[in-house]
Amino acid sequence: MDRELISNIFHSFNRFFLTTNSLYRKFHKIHKNFQKILFFLLVFYKNIQYFINL
Repeated sequence: MDRELISNIFHSFNRFFLTTNSLYRKFHKIHKNFQKILFFLLVFYKNIQYFINL
């Protein structure tokens, strides 16, 4: 194997890793916010049910 090929493979792998890492971070942020929203909706829904049953 020549050195250039190895470095190309290494660089492409590096780029791939960086992009997946940034995507993962963005997704993680979104996911955390989504969990908060879901929790809020759940509590809200329970409160509405409680008021309806009064």
